Amino acid sequence: MPQYTILSLSMGEDFDGNRDELPANVKEAYLDAAFGKDVSRAVEHGLYKPTSVVEAADPEELFSKTQHIDESWDEVNPPVWSAGQLRSTSVGDAIIEHDTDKVFACERMGWSGLEGDPANSLRNLRAGTAQPAPGD
Repeated sequence: MPQYTILSLSMGEDFDGNRDELPANVKEAYLDAAFGKDVSRAVEHGLYKPTSVVEAADPEELFSKTQHIDESWDEVNPPVWSAGQLRSTSVGDAIIEHDTDKVFACERMGWSGLEGDPANSLRNLRAGTAQPAPGD
């Protein structure tokens, strides 16, 4: 079964969940990603953190496996690795498919592939999960 690293969109530890404290350009980058417009500026501002590694057949199954519906998803579908308390996968989050090293962003409907600098920057975050990249 393929494994995916989930990279959650986050306001950063410096802001404790308070968007009002974010500088205007960082807030705009966060909101653009959270509303499914563009993740590249959120990547530039370091608004992603690895939160878990999950086994799923494809990104669509990953999304459905990582939703808090009646109970916490990690109790129903335990992750391979976790950074701690988890939330549901949401628009603006990103994933890395381990077998192919492809990077995808969660959209309002489905997933879009990421390439270039944003994808490479997100791949670098995978090192925090202690999960080897393809070929390692």
